[in-house]
Amino acid sequence: MDGRELEAAIRSLAGRSEPQERSLDRGIRTAETSSEPNDQEGPNAPAFCGLGIVSVYQNRPEDAYQLFIESIKLNPSDTDCFLNLLDAASACGKREKAREIFELCRKRYPKLEKIAAEFAGKG
Repeated sequence: MDGRELEAAIRSLAGRSEPQERSLDRGIRTAETSSEPNDQEGPNAPAFCGLGIVSVYQNRPEDAYQLFIESIKLNPSDTDCFLNLLDAASACGKREKAREIFELCRKRYPKLEKIAAEFAGKG
């Protein structure tokens, strides 16, 4: 599975509706125009992860979930972002989807094995 196929599979598992996709796209465009790292380098995983963390603190777990997915699409071996995704997914009732995304990436990135137990737990 190449990078594009992995991204498409993650997007499919995220289960976003069209309005959610448009809302996320607006948020991404806002982040791209207001964030220094994005202005110089284009969208990047740490920027999306950071925005996801901000969304968690603003009690917006669905937004955080979507932003963590965007980060994972850019860096699917980031264990910290996967743990953040799991927390956001648990808060918005999408833990099983997060687990599916994790399992998809885990097959390709052995580094993720060290957090597999977190995704195996019930929640």
